[in-house]
Amino acid sequence: MSSPLDPFNPPPYRPSDPGPVPRLGGGGPKTAVLAIFSLVFGALSPVLICLCSPAVYTAPAAILLGHLARFRIRKSAGQLTGGGLARTGLILGYVSLAGLVAMGTYKAILFKGAENVAKVILADAEGAPLREVERKIATDDEGYADGNTPQARDLAKKFVTMMDRLSLLMLTWTDATGKVERKPSGGHYATWCELRPGRCAFVVHVRGYPGYADDARESLDLMAWQTAQRYTKGILKEGAPLAVGLKGDLLYDSVMVGKATELTYDGPNGLEDSGTDKARLYPFFAPDVDESAPAKVPERDHASVADREGSGDPR
Repeated sequence: MSSPLDPFNPPPYRPSDPGPVPRLGGGGPKTAVLAIFSLVFGALSPVLICLCSPAVYTAPAAILLGHLARFRIRKSAGQLTGGGLARTGLILGYVSLAGLVAMGTYKAILFKGAENVAKVILADAEGAPLREVERKIATDDEGYADGNTPQARDLAKKFVTMMDRLSLLMLTWTDATGKVERKPSGGHYATWCELRPGRCAFVVHVRGYPGYADDARESLDLMAWQTAQRYTKGILKEGAPLAVGLKGDLLYDSVMVGKATELTYDGPNGLEDSGTDKARLYPFFAPDVDESAPAKVPERDHASVADREGSGDPR
């Protein structure tokens, strides 16, 4: 057996353990940069979501970078780390994106609701002058006739007088005893005339309107339209807007809109549209462009039956 120091019998050669093979590039595993950016953008998104606009960019960026980071980490064979950071960035990004969608939907609904409320408010304000007129003509039993100007009041009185006379001729019926009765209002036509430059509207309260038969309503519509055409001749120019609204105690049964034209008595000449929507009357009560303030409804001017009968032909 040879000695370790025997020069003639050296010990066998055993190469030393080289240790771990160094990795290319040196150092240990690195954290993926994309994972860090995903976390940063994801953390910023909930903060910026209140501002809405910046979060629209940061939340998708966090999601995109998070997925890219996780893909590269899986393919790096252990050279890249940061999977937890990327996962956190993804969660924050998706939560922020869902919050953005929810906030956008809420704002859209809120805006739509506000828009509808604004429309209701505007419509309510637009119809306020007509409602005031309706209130005034609904409470008089003596053939209340009035208007927004002295000339309009005169037109309303003429309109009421003529409607009463025509009703006595056209809207009559005979009961079982042969007695002829007026059909069937039991009162007079309370009328308001709204006369403004280039347009005119008559609003008429017909008492007992629901009791009128269909043929009586048609006759009443024709009478009212022709009477309006008759008394606005020479006041409105040919083709100027004209309207007549006939209402019962609660609702309108007829709203007629058309143009002032030559009266021929062979039908509702000049009539363009009819229905029950009183909103058709709103434009006739709108203030003129040159008016600095809305016109005030004047105090009542009662036209009694005796006054009308004693005034003779209103023409």
